[in-house]
Amino acid sequence: MKKYLLVFLVVLMMLAVADRALAKRPDPQRMTARMVKQLGLDKQQAERFSVMNETLVKQEQLIWEKNRALGEKLKSAMSQEKPNMEIVHKLAKEIGGNMTEMQIKRIDNLMSLKQLLNDDQKKKFESLLDKRRGKRLQGGL
Repeated sequence: MKKYLLVFLVVLMMLAVADRALAKRPDPQRMTARMVKQLGLDKQQAERFSVMNETLVKQEQLIWEKNRALGEKLKSAMSQEKPNMEIVHKLAKEIGGNMTEMQIKRIDNLMSLKQLLNDDQKKKFESLLDKRRGKRLQGGL
């Protein structure tokens, strides 16, 4: 019984974090515009970066939708009198795998942006990433 409760709590926390992140997610167009300005991108760079981010946002939205549906299935599976733990584990792993996939897409997007930059812009980019990492280490999003 303790094992079921632990799995339930872990999955519930994963879903809560995912929902919170989605609710707090800034407007992608504003984020793109801010990065364009901060990095001093020229028109061609800005257009390419904008297209890359639009693609990323669409991919992320699909993943969020998949995870919402999986979360509902997981909730249903766990609400059974005697949950099938094989199914619960499978769903939890799938949700986690989707979150990993999304993080990889974000990293790929940032590395693709870096390829568009000149040397001065790359220095600014690295500085922005360092600030972002610092906020996350301090508990910010």
